[in-house]
Amino acid sequence: MEVYEDVDIVIVGAGLAGLTTALALHRLGLKSLVLESSESLRITGFALTLWTNAWKALDAVGIGDSLRQKSTQMKGFKIASPDSGLFVSEQALDIDGKFEGYESRCVKRKDLLEALVKELPPGTIRYSSKVATVDELDWFKLVHLADGSILKTKVLVGCDGVNSVVAKWLGLDPPVSVGRAAIRGLVEFPNGSGFDPMFHVNFGGGTRFGFLPVDDKTVYWFCTLNPSQIPTYEEDWQENPSKMKQFVLSRTNKMPQEAQEVVERTLLSSISYATLKFRLPWNVLLGNIVKANVCVAGDALHPMTPDIGQGGCSSLEDSVVLGRCLGEAFLNKSNEENDEFERIKKGLEKYGKERRWRSFSLISVAYCVGFMQESKGIVMSYMRKVDNNQSHNYEEVDITIVGAGIAGLTTALALHRLGLRSLVLESSESLRVTGFALTLWTNAWKALDVVGIGDTLRQKSTKITGMKMASPDTGLFTSGQPLDKDGK
Repeated sequence: MEVYEDVDIVIVGAGLAGLTTALALHRLGLKSLVLESSESLRITGFALTLWTNAWKALDAVGIGDSLRQKSTQMKGFKIASPDSGLFVSEQALDIDGKFEGYESRCVKRKDLLEALVKELPPGTIRYSSKVATVDELDWFKLVHLADGSILKTKVLVGCDGVNSVVAKWLGLDPPVSVGRAAIRGLVEFPNGSGFDPMFHVNFGGGTRFGFLPVDDKTVYWFCTLNPSQIPTYEEDWQENPSKMKQFVLSRTNKMPQEAQEVVERTLLSSISYATLKFRLPWNVLLGNIVKANVCVAGDALHPMTPDIGQGGCSSLEDSVVLGRCLGEAFLNKSNEENDEFERIKKGLEKYGKERRWRSFSLISVAYCVGFMQESKGIVMSYMRKVDNNQSHNYEEVDITIVGAGIAGLTTALALHRLGLRSLVLESSESLRVTGFALTLWTNAWKALDVVGIGDTLRQKSTKITGMKMASPDTGLFTSGQPLDKDGK
């Protein structure tokens, strides 16, 4: 007879999503067990950029302020010319000198993961615990480990990355390559880097290079390449990182001197290479990201390209939402076992409903932005050749938007928030306002919050609490329907 270890909530993977989910549950008084296949805390990568949504999530689990002390608030972008190699323009992240709630910082992955572990109760993480298979026993899930032990759990959460065992069990297709790659590095300046708290970026020739300070003495850099720039000997890079470093230096020889210095000073042990993968958006939209008492979060749910810096941020979002949904299920006490399982099922369905479209949107936008940046070098090179061969004068514009209506202006603002310039063409002589008003529902307010103007517009509008319906016979309002649920 098999012996099971009973655990209420099992989380597979002690990465960013797994640890944050465990901490979110712990803050609600719920115990969980995090299974990690490696022998100790595994830190993949060097740093990541966290935007406003991520900091709100970190504040929700109580570690935001401690990480702010180890990072620098970014103030904007410095953009270099692909021709001269000089930084020729700046794009501020603030609005009229005010950040209006925006926050962007680069954080060392080691600092972030250790901050999460520090807040978890002893015994929450079980190392050297590789998941082999998952079976079912009535409502419960049986998690079989490679060492032969079996866990019986009420909830199984897969936070086990792009090669997720749990995602495979749910039937999600594996992530696919986008044909691009990224080289990343972290460098220390013992006497201080002296760099402004800005994203320093350069586009050109199919290569996107950038760097930004983590703190006064640490700088994080990245280099993404399109297929034509990836050499045939890339497989040797993992064995010989010096080749990888020399390749990046060869791609930055026309970039600002600061870029060359950042790469040159980087130790070989602080450089990594990875091919970029993403989950097809429709697989997230139509696939099982939740099934009864099993779900996925983080990269196991939405692996995406790094082009909008939302991979880690959205993982933190997942964890906080998942913690809230499971908290509602477990903390509503009941003596009926079947009732508890039904609450768990509904809680995870709620989580899936919140995260499905969000994940779909982020994956899609990240891919499209990356595609535009990848192709920009080709388009701009073509434009320069045409200009040299003909007498016409061309105005070079990266992104042109036709129409200064709601969609056009919002798209331009969304790009601006990412440090990308666009030109909006409007046929009329001034701002053309067609119509008088429009009703905006939850999805629209979420979009307005993303581009940073939601709160401003809320001050000029009234929240609708329900509907009043008039009788077609008497003309009087005879019934009402509230928009809230249980008074919320």
